Amino acid sequence: MDLHSTVVYRVETRRLALRCWSPDDARLVRAAIDRSDQHLRPWVPFMKDEPRSLKQTGRWLRELRAAFDRSENFRFAVFDAEADVLVGENMLLSRVGPGALEIGYLTHLGFEGHGYASEASCVMVRLPSTTWPSARRNSMKNRMTA
Repeated sequence: MDLHSTVVYRVETRRLALRCWSPDDARLVRAAIDRSDQHLRPWVPFMKDEPRSLKQTGRWLRELRAAFDRSENFRFAVFDAEADVLVGENMLLSRVGPGALEIGYLTHLGFEGHGYASEASCVMVRLPSTTWPSARRNSMKNRMTA
């Protein structure tokens, strides 16, 4: 899917800031995943690779960022904008086929029940139709991953 010229790296709502991952987020990600391990493990495919070291987490985030830059998958860190706290992740994944994106999300332990995943997912659903018009909006599949 050639979407590179229209990729959005940051999206904000009144409550949330969504941005693509950076290798500089390794400590933040490591702490959040370690705290949420048992909460996420049954639902999140990448948990099979956990626990990772801090160095491995940095490499993994570099891979996620490279995939984002290549317009293969779009994985966003989700922050409570006011508190600047990582609450989870939302993603648009190209694994459902050409010209289509699948939405996925996870919420870290302690942040469930506040509507963060729903709010971020609403933003993600709108992105392909407004920002990436070549993506088939009707082919997106909602999928709960956590």
